Amino acid sequence: MSESAGSIGTIQRQLSLLRLLSSRRLGVTADELKSELAVSLKTVRRDLVRLQEVGFPLSVSIEDHNRQRWKLDGDSITGAALAFDEAYALVLLAGSLGSLANTPIGQAAQSAVKKLRSGLSENVIRYCDRYGQMMSLMHPRSVDYSDKSDLIDELIRGHEERKNVFIAYHSRSSTESLTYPISPYAFRRYQNALYVIGYSEQHSEVRLFKLDRISDASISEFPFVMPSHAEIEDHFKDSIGIFGGNPVVVQIRFSPGAARAVQESKWHDSQQLATNADGSVTAMYRIAINPELHGWILSFGADAKVLSPPSLADEIRTQSLQIARQYQAANMEVTDDDGK
Repeated sequence: MSESAGSIGTIQRQLSLLRLLSSRRLGVTADELKSELAVSLKTVRRDLVRLQEVGFPLSVSIEDHNRQRWKLDGDSITGAALAFDEAYALVLLAGSLGSLANTPIGQAAQSAVKKLRSGLSENVIRYCDRYGQMMSLMHPRSVDYSDKSDLIDELIRGHEERKNVFIAYHSRSSTESLTYPISPYAFRRYQNALYVIGYSEQHSEVRLFKLDRISDASISEFPFVMPSHAEIEDHFKDSIGIFGGNPVVVQIRFSPGAARAVQESKWHDSQQLATNADGSVTAMYRIAINPELHGWILSFGADAKVLSPPSLADEIRTQSLQIARQYQAANMEVTDDDGK
């Protein structure tokens, strides 16, 4: 197990432990904690001692048969209506703001956490920071959007007031920015970048707009109706990432060398895997065909072969040949240079 994976287990266990102690005013025995957390008595005692050492107000009393009863003295952080496990979790999560870190939202969150930290001992803060730094390594690096804080603020206003926002957007396929209204439903972080999910009157459909490509935003007076969270999430159900499309049944055979990597992950909710006699794996999905799917298939190189639909197989074949020709041309250039 990696250090970061082990740390997540420790954090989850200690959060559960603090929550149990907060809910039991008369305290809990180490044996009871062992049963409720489904871990060894040694692990429970180690966590309790560690939390006590760093400054959480834990006390222990010895009962009959040398049983230890642990108690959390107080049920909340001084000056805040938060239980100790809630405070612990918020301080840890403060380092996971990613793309929002330098925006008004991120700054407000950091300010709130700063006030919360003032009610914790220095040892507790150091302990939380240590695990927080380890957790931050698990999050991908994010784009700094501090220069787009006003733009983000305008989109958030549109979301809160349920009013369309006019954006100047420069799509990948366009040679210049176009301005049109969108209904800003939500933000989503994906592959280190922020996207706005919203209905576009220009395209008569729900779309994703990469924040990097929005150069201006201004709220309008035109209202929109906010769909439910489930309806927004429904936009992603047929995607292998975040970009949608009409779903079709896709079959891909992965070589024995790639089989394990495919089996270890659930790439889509519709995934069905069948292991073949030669150790290869045939995967079936009901997903949207788009450049995102193309990129995912091509990332496996020669270890992935599209079996159906034929149109997707042709598209992957064409792109593979184009890639091969680029490298052939590059090799010819190197040979010519060497010959001079």
